[in-house]
Amino acid sequence: MHTLFLYNQLWRLPLLCCVFTIVLIPYCIRIASLMHAIDKPGALKIHSTATPRCGGMAIFTSIIFSLILFPSILALLPVVSVIFFSASMSGIFVLGVVDDIKNLPAGKKLLWQMLCTFVVVLGLATLYRTELIVVLPLFVYILFFTNSFNLIDGMDGLAGGLAFIAAMALAIVAFFMRHQVVLFFSLLLAGCAAGFLVFNSHPAKIFLGDCGSTFLGFTLAVLSGMLWLKSNNTLLFIPLLLITSVPLCDTTAVLLKRIIHKKPILAGDRNHLYDMLLRKGFSMSQTLVTFYFAAILFAVLGLVIFIMFMQ
Repeated sequence: MHTLFLYNQLWRLPLLCCVFTIVLIPYCIRIASLMHAIDKPGALKIHSTATPRCGGMAIFTSIIFSLILFPSILALLPVVSVIFFSASMSGIFVLGVVDDIKNLPAGKKLLWQMLCTFVVVLGLATLYRTELIVVLPLFVYILFFTNSFNLIDGMDGLAGGLAFIAAMALAIVAFFMRHQVVLFFSLLLAGCAAGFLVFNSHPAKIFLGDCGSTFLGFTLAVLSGMLWLKSNNTLLFIPLLLITSVPLCDTTAVLLKRIIHKKPILAGDRNHLYDMLLRKGFSMSQTLVTFYFAAILFAVLGLVIFIMFMQ
């Protein structure tokens, strides 16, 4: 009965989160200003004006509000799993907020992210009754994708748009796999991303901040992991990787360049794929469309391969 009710509300979930996010963003802008969570222009930045961070506060809060209004979503999971997932996702969000305010050292952030990732992997192992060693590859994937998504958040509208595309693709996979939790959460994320883009389109009035980019990346990776574990098909990781491949490709390319040129891996630079396109004369709009097109192309390819696996 609960599931039937939720399926009837499918179209309302993303719309609700979208509206919540749009309503909350102006308050987040004020809060960011009060906390001095401002992203100032610099040598490693594309933007030319000081812009508030912490847009992720609106996304996180919107999801909490939606879960309060639709508690049946959480009722689909065992209590133990809810505790694991809530603790890890809240931990990632809080870490992001602190980083937006204090600019934490990269090493400390990585250690905290590893702890949160370990907690969520324990939750996945418990939920799917899988040995911990089986889900260890997910530990690497979740940690890497979380940071990849954070790193690709360097241009107005980029991370939010990629999150929307990936979330919608995961929702389609979840629908055909009848994985209600992933379906509902993917739609919630898609709605939040759409609402955030209203304020993050160029010129952005607010940025996701670490609290937004790491939370979105972490959650998308966890949802992908849930689909993979439920499928009992190792090869399903291929379409899921394709759906989330754009941030992964960007970060991999950046890291390889740093290794080749013997630069610190954790040091920032302007060698992301979007930086390269901008240097080649692409406008911000053209660069954004290029990334969106690539993300949609990989997502469609992933969905086609998924359908082939289903047959």
